[in-house]
Amino acid sequence: MDDVADPVTTCESLLASIRETAPTLSDRELSDTILARLAEARLLWPAAPVAGQPLAPTLRSAARMTYRIAELSGSAALSYAMHLSQALTLERHATDTPYLAAQLERFRAEQSLIASGTSEKGVGGDIFGTRCTIDRGDPDRYTLVKESPNISYLAQAAAAVLVDAEERRSQVLILARQDDVEATSGRVAEFMGMKGIDNRPFALQLRFRPEAILTEKFPAIARATMTPVIHILWAALWSGLASHALSLCKRVVGGMSADEKAIRAVVSFQLSALIDRHYTLNALIRDAIRDVDEPHDAMVAGMNWSANVKRLKTVGSDTATDICLGALEIVGMPGYAEAGPLSLSTVIRDVLSSKVMISNYRLIDSNAATERYLTQDI
Repeated sequence: MDDVADPVTTCESLLASIRETAPTLSDRELSDTILARLAEARLLWPAAPVAGQPLAPTLRSAARMTYRIAELSGSAALSYAMHLSQALTLERHATDTPYLAAQLERFRAEQSLIASGTSEKGVGGDIFGTRCTIDRGDPDRYTLVKESPNISYLAQAAAAVLVDAEERRSQVLILARQDDVEATSGRVAEFMGMKGIDNRPFALQLRFRPEAILTEKFPAIARATMTPVIHILWAALWSGLASHALSLCKRVVGGMSADEKAIRAVVSFQLSALIDRHYTLNALIRDAIRDVDEPHDAMVAGMNWSANVKRLKTVGSDTATDICLGALEIVGMPGYAEAGPLSLSTVIRDVLSSKVMISNYRLIDSNAATERYLTQDI
């Protein structure tokens, strides 16, 4: 997106050219094809706002593209969303030193994927609970050892990995180029859905230059950029999956004969109700994009930005899942089939990841502890 005049339209045209052959490809082949075509079209790296400028315009385009990609491939959209959360983090927080600026220039030129290594074994999913410590024994090359329960598409991320670590009792982010990392992988994770992504645990041994540490501390970076971006793009992904499910419903309802007048009235009502819920989900996403540039320290009654964007995740994942399961009732057995023009098999498996990819229970509990069950006015 760094030099593409209209990235959303370019993305839509690119996807249209793939759509006809998509049914002949495996989930992995389709996801890899889409990501490769996005790189060729220079859509992997965003036209990031300069310091002090709003993030919303860039994030709006990114969300719309994630949504469109998800209509064709949930796996490609998930990889794209995760990558963009890292890319925008770098664009906003890793430009203040010559070394980091040079790495960014290279990533943009090569349209490199960036993987996230912030997850860690033994901390219960808390990205702020790292136990890793940087070894500064060699002043020219720091070292770090970290075990991650899961890293997505690491083999494809030829450029870099972001890893959080504790340094002098405060967490930092490290921009570790692929040749700075020795990664020992465990077995491939056999998840129910999102089968187009290579997911597996890794033991990471990093040996990196001191200049690879970002200047800002990790908690500030996560709250300002990484967390809101990933929650907004995840919601856009799930909305795209729901959009695909609804498109199959429309095809079924539109194809009903005059003899099916009674049943058509019932399913038309149900379809309308699902479309209303999809509209609400998209409105929540638009609101979150708009609010990303608001002065969040002014939020009242404990409704801080972190809590609100986590709420988008929990409400959005529940809504998208309900829409896709509701669509199955409308489409019926053709939707329940493993394959076919009306199959919802992949969509439903993919959307079910939304509630557990960071547990909704964990986020709801976190919000309850922060907000103490206060409500927010209009």
